[in-house]
Parts: sequence; C-alpha cells; structure tokens
Amino acid sequence: MVLGIAWFAVGALGKAPVGTAEREVITGKALQAGKQALLAHVAQYAARSDTAEPGQLPCPESLTLANPGQASSSCSASAVVVGRLPWKTLGIDELRDGQGEPLWYMMRGFRNAPINFGTPGQLTHNGAAVVALIIAPGGPLNTLADPGTPPAGCSKLNQQIAARNIGPIDANNFLECGIASGVLASPGDPRWTNDRMIAITAAEWDDAIAGPVADRLQRQVAPAMETYRSTTSLGGWGQRFLPNASTIDASIGNSQPESNNLCGNVDIRSGMPPTATVASGLCNTNWSSWSAWGVDLGVSLIFGGCVPNPTELRCSYIVLLGGVTPSPWLVVTAPSIGYSFRRFDSSMIVVERNGTPVPGAVRNSSVPSSRPDPSNTL
Repeated sequence: MVLGIAWFAVGALGKAPVGTAEREVITGKALQAGKQALLAHVAQYAARSDTAEPGQLPCPESLTLANPGQASSSCSASAVVVGRLPWKTLGIDELRDGQGEPLWYMMRGFRNAPINFGTPGQLTHNGAAVVALIIAPGGPLNTLADPGTPPAGCSKLNQQIAARNIGPIDANNFLECGIASGVLASPGDPRWTNDRMIAITAAEWDDAIAGPVADRLQRQVAPAMETYRSTTSLGGWGQRFLPNASTIDASIGNSQPESNNLCGNVDIRSGMPPTATVASGLCNTNWSSWSAWGVDLGVSLIFGGCVPNPTELRCSYIVLLGGVTPSPWLVVTAPSIGYSFRRFDSSMIVVERNGTPVPGAVRNSSVPSSRPDPSNTL
C-alpha cells in the first residue's frame, strides 16, 4: 500500500502544470537557441563563395504563412520587418516559448550593400542600437476589460481571437506595446505585455562574420589578385603587375566602400582594392575614343568607323567597290583601365564588313611598354 501511494504521488507530480518560473526558463532557452541559430546562419552565408553580400540577414517568415518555417524570398532593406523566426531556413527545429508560441524575429537593414564591419544596428533595444531581435510572444492577452490606463506606447487589445493563427496573421495579435512596428516600448507592466526579447548586437554580428570573411579573402580574393598579376597583366600589358590601391581619403569622398571610386591611384600601395568595372559607374574604364589608319582602299570605296561603348568597340565598314577586307590599325583609349582589375580582351573589339562580322579581323593589340598610366591606349 505504501509503495502504491508513493508511485501515485510521483506520477501526479510528473503531471503537475508547468509553473511560471519553468515557463520563463523554457522561453529563455528558446530565445538563446534562436539567437545562436541566426548568428550561425549569417556566418555560414558569409562563408559561401556564391554570396554577394556577406553578413546578410535572412528575411522573417512571411505573415501569409504560405511557407511555414521558410524565410521570405525578399523583404525591405530599410524598413522594420517582422515575422516568425524562419526555423527551416536556419536549419533547426521549430522553437517555441514557455507558452507554446513560435518565436518571432525582427530586423531592419543588413540586406543590401553596403554591409560593412562597423555598420551600426538599425533597431533600438534598451537604449542601444541592435541588428536584430528574437521575440517570444507569450500567450494571447485580452486587456479590453482592464479599467487601468495603458502605459505610453501600449493600447488595450484582444489577442484571443479564433483566427489568430490563420494567415495572413496580424503581428499585433502576438506582440504588444508597439513592438510589431519596431517602437519597442518597455512599459514594465506585465498586464499590458508579456513579450520577451533577446537582441543581436553589431559586435556579435561582426564576430560571427569575421572568420568567414577572412577565409573568403584567402580562398577568392588572394588567388584572383595573383591571377591578375601573373597572367592577366602579362597578357594585356606585356608585364606582370598589380594595379595601385584606391585611396581611402575622407577629403575626396573615398572614406567608405560605397563612396569610394575603387579606381587605383598613382603610387598608393594600401587602400581599397581597385575592383572598378564599367557597371560600377564610379571609375571610368569605358572605351572613350578611337582612331584608325592604314585602311587599304586599293580599288575599293570604303566608308565607316568605330563606335565605343562601355563593353565593346564596334567598328562597321561598308565596302562599295572591290572585295578588299578593311584592315585598319586601331588605337582605342579607355581612361583608367590600367587602374582597375578590368582586363583587355580582343573580343571586345568587333569589326564588321557590310554588317557582317569579319572573322579574324582583330589579330593583335598594341600595348604600352611600361606600366599603364591613367589614360591607357590599346
């Protein structure tokens, strides 16, 4: 009888309802797990060779609930974005707080370039700038009948509605006191909000991507620079060299990557890599001018010329008499081409005869015998 009573008592204790303190512990562990999963995702994304924006944050899950657990394919790069934590995208099990509610996630910025070490957080939490927030919404509240006056930033509401979890869901049915819109008020009164939050700071974000970015420099940037030095410069200019670095100078608006022209400057050995391309629009490496001579007219009557554009030099000739293929010597100027990692390629020069490309018309190029200067002639 004694053993039976003891067994019943132990079983009853195991079925006792979870207390408030234990729910808070469950919530705290879930928030910590969500934070670590987000940081791990950011680090993994930064390490991949095919990502253009190392440090980019994933979007929250769509409020439509069309793809539960999956991050939205796109979200604002400047506005506050809120939704449930995209646990499938993060590669983890779904995380729930002590009330059994799925975690939420809020971010702002950290989507499009420029994303740099030192970029400040775009959200404010407890008076400090933060990069992202993971939120445990707690159970639904109904404060409509509360006779008190809500604190500043809060309002009376009823989250206990039947369609609460049917998409498209309303963040205000889960998050209180302006949190859904990024106001992040902290009234300190559990009657009006039961949300719990944990932040990702800019320092934590920096630490997460520092190693992967350094690794990519070794795997991708260093080999590319060596290839330019050993092969590209030799093929285009007849000698091996690296372009000069682009000056980091606040006085000329080049202090940040987004404002730097990424164009090498004379005798500058440290600064931004001179990675300018035609598409960047910051360092002019477009084909800008041309001249031609040596067209063998013979018994032919030839008209035409060349038109430079950012990606190619197209030379079109019309032969009215005779069958001689035009064979001009071309001098093509591209400002600053020697001060970027852009390479010279003869395929960027097209010669047409009566509207038809002439095979083999471009057979060689004349390159400078010395290191390129800001106005390079090919």
